[in-house]
Amino acid sequence: MKKKYLSIALFLFLSVYCFSIEFPGMDVHWVLIWIGNAEEEGAPSPLLPTLGVSLPVYFAPFFFLDPGMDFYGTSYQLSETGSGKVVPTEIEYANYIWYLIMRLDIPAGFRFNFSDNLAAGVTAGPSFLFRIPLIAWGDCAQSGSTCREEMGSYFYGSGRFFYPEAGLFFIWKMFDKAALLIEAKTFFPLFHAWDGEEVPFYDQFMVAGSVGLRFFF
Repeated sequence: MKKKYLSIALFLFLSVYCFSIEFPGMDVHWVLIWIGNAEEEGAPSPLLPTLGVSLPVYFAPFFFLDPGMDFYGTSYQLSETGSGKVVPTEIEYANYIWYLIMRLDIPAGFRFNFSDNLAAGVTAGPSFLFRIPLIAWGDCAQSGSTCREEMGSYFYGSGRFFYPEAGLFFIWKMFDKAALLIEAKTFFPLFHAWDGEEVPFYDQFMVAGSVGLRFFF
């Protein structure tokens, strides 16, 4: 009998919980992302244009999840020191691979409404980088080259695909069906705590600033 009442109570709780979920709209972001490179070789820390989309999911007027995906690309080379490290490079370098990078963000956030049309808030959560090698040049393009394998081992070894993130956002509802969205995010290379690389903390640290639009459903 107790199990029956427990099941009914659980069903009612989940029903209320599910019906409280709201999908207000879809966000489209135009982003600039800075990626730190502390090594002397390779390119200076790149500043890359990015396109992103996200779909906020509200569980309460002030609490939400904001899963999204950003897309960008850049070129990488293997370190000439033989350490196995991979660094951003310039197109003038002879041997490199151009990577498409997809970043999956799953932050949770708190929103503070100043008025019906103006709000700001904070976000934090995990972020995952999926790096896909597309075009190779020089020795990396030759038959039998191990560039892809070595770079892949570096990027996915020691958890270098995982970044905790934190951010701030500002949203202004300009029209009934659209709002201006401004965001700033930082992505922390936590893997330096255990990967054994003796590099400054800003190496592979990322900072992103974006301007976007939220299109309301």
